Amino acid sequence: MADYEPFYAGGANTWTATVGATAVVGGQLLTTGAADNTVIPATTIAQVVVGVAAHDAGIGMRVTVWPLRGVVHELVADAAIALGAVLGPPATTAGRVLTFATPTPQGFVGIALMAAAGAASKLRVAC
Repeated sequence: MADYEPFYAGGANTWTATVGATAVVGGQLLTTGAADNTVIPATTIAQVVVGVAAHDAGIGMRVTVWPLRGVVHELVADAAIALGAVLGPPATTAGRVLTFATPTPQGFVGIALMAAAGAASKLRVAC
């Protein structure tokens, strides 16, 4: 995706981290890596999502991270998503969102502000 900016930033400030064991793509959901101040793409609802990558970055490189809270992000769906669905990261495709069947605080990303027709569709998410 290259460079990414949220649909509405709400005055949120970005922060930087080092990319851990897996390269990131702009617009992907991120979770903590294995070392201090590292991030990797989120791949499961059991992970705490810490933000969204602002640009592509390889392993060991610095990446700018958009926070989740108070921001409306334009994210990529992993399957069809209904308007108003509670979303979290799927186990199938790193950095995307999927409807959360049983919401838990650690994997919660946000609420779908629009429907997504299927995998690879973009949708706005209130975080």
